[in-house]
Amino acid sequence: MSVNHLQSDFKWQSSYRKLIKIRSMNPKDCFNETIKGQPNPLYSWCNAQRRNKLRLTPKHLFQLEQIGFPWESETKMNSDKWDECYEQLVVLKAIYKENWLDEYHDDEINPLTKWIAAQRKGKNKLSRERLDKLNEINFSWNNVVEDLSAIWNKNFLLYKMFIDKYSTPDCELPRVKKNSVMEKWCNTQREHKDFLTDEQLNLLNMVGFEWRSPDKIKTESWDVYYAEILEYFNNNNKKLPSDSNADSHLRHIKYWYKYQLSIKEQLTEEQLEKLNFIEENKRKPKASKEVNLELDLT
Repeated sequence: MSVNHLQSDFKWQSSYRKLIKIRSMNPKDCFNETIKGQPNPLYSWCNAQRRNKLRLTPKHLFQLEQIGFPWESETKMNSDKWDECYEQLVVLKAIYKENWLDEYHDDEINPLTKWIAAQRKGKNKLSRERLDKLNEINFSWNNVVEDLSAIWNKNFLLYKMFIDKYSTPDCELPRVKKNSVMEKWCNTQREHKDFLTDEQLNLLNMVGFEWRSPDKIKTESWDVYYAEILEYFNNNNKKLPSDSNADSHLRHIKYWYKYQLSIKEQLTEEQLEKLNFIEENKRKPKASKEVNLELDLT
């Protein structure tokens, strides 16, 4: 081997050893242009190996293959990776018929989560070709989680304004209109309570949000009224309050009881059984004795 070849090999081996050292500390980034934000001192040398691949000695080729040297440049690899992820996104959108951008999913369910976030973050650096390709498939440039949080905050403010405006002087919460958008939002908070953030839970609790559903409240109210009238029934010789009772509350629960009898078809089986218990055990009025008016004509 000539002196020039020896010198060239010595220089090459010196750079190769430096690459091995860098690779031991940064196995993923050792061939990239930057390492942890700092320029890679051997990036130009790596590119030179790619350009001169056909002129490298078998020994040098073998050494590079031994460490898994990437023969395609970082730019080419990133380009191929972008195209691969884009095609994967197209397939997923075709399967699910919607934007596959729900960032609540982890990487195992949605393998594109990090790639999608990178496209949003680096939107201004994307080429016109890539921007057009993403826009063609209605790519959402907004972060889903941030969007959902903003929507929640807006709805909460509307709910708080409603509470502040219609609450009674004794701080009783106003009833939300049935089948309204606000009722649907309130029901969603109840159904997905376990998924709310601590901040969201605290905000709702601060305004006295009712975690019980209207149906639950209605059932509990029914049970309270029934317990009151049953107590009176048991303590007053199996009788119900009279319609003219001096106690207005007793008259009220008597009217409530009569109303329940009129809407039996709307009650549950359990509620009907409770009403039937009172009906079946009510003290029956004594039948008046018939006076025998027959005359003894004998």
